[in-house]
Amino acid sequence: MKRYDWSRYCKQLAAGVRDFRRITLNAVNAAAFGPSREPSRRLPLDSKTRELIALAAAVSLRNERYIALHAANARRLGADPDEITQALGIAATVNAKATFAHSMRVIDGSDPKRR
Repeated sequence: MKRYDWSRYCKQLAAGVRDFRRITLNAVNAAAFGPSREPSRRLPLDSKTRELIALAAAVSLRNERYIALHAANARRLGADPDEITQALGIAATVNAKATFAHSMRVIDGSDPKRR
């Protein structure tokens, strides 16, 4: 098992959180309080794209309430069925790859020959 220098790691994490917060605060607020009705100069992603990402995340988390909310918001913001399908296809691919990666960890951990 790899040992970490936790003091150094915590400092790096704090610096990363500051940068992450600075960059994402407006996008997180937009997601939390609903899609904006007017284009934002401060957000690099438009409202429709943010809703498609939120929809894919909701599907990945299997949250029925947010699936319905973000699907309706994406449609209201002009997402067509092909765009919604592509976003959901990406979510499915990410989930499949994560499942495969975790499966390999289990196989490696349960097979004494692979340790």
